[in-house]
Amino acid sequence: MKFFIDTANVDEIKKANDMGVICGVTTNPSLIAKEGRQLESVIAEIANIVDGPISGEVKATTMDAKGMIEEGRAIAASVRNPIHVLDCAKAGANISTVPYKVIEQMITHPLTEAGIRKFQEDYNSVFGK
Repeated sequence: MKFFIDTANVDEIKKANDMGVICGVTTNPSLIAKEGRQLESVIAEIANIVDGPISGEVKATTMDAKGMIEEGRAIAASVRNPIHVLDCAKAGANISTVPYKVIEQMITHPLTEAGIRKFQEDYNSVFGK
């Protein structure tokens, strides 16, 4: 499953792009308005950052349940936590649009942090600092 970051915040897009975890960007007028910028300038800046698809529009034309389900199985959106990402993958989504905060949550886990601390402690006890 590919990840598209879902934001108009150029700093978040740069960070996610530098991590190498995104394949594209989705944004919409609400996200751009939240940043207090103009659509054209945001899209132009994003195009200079990301080497992948950019969706900068709102398209609400599917009104029937069958069509919505088909679209949902193809571009999963409104992801709000890492469990949603897992659910999207299990449902067979090709792409998941993910806010930056969820990307951060996906790469951070308390057990990973605890494991790293334990390895460091063990290393230091054997080899010293």
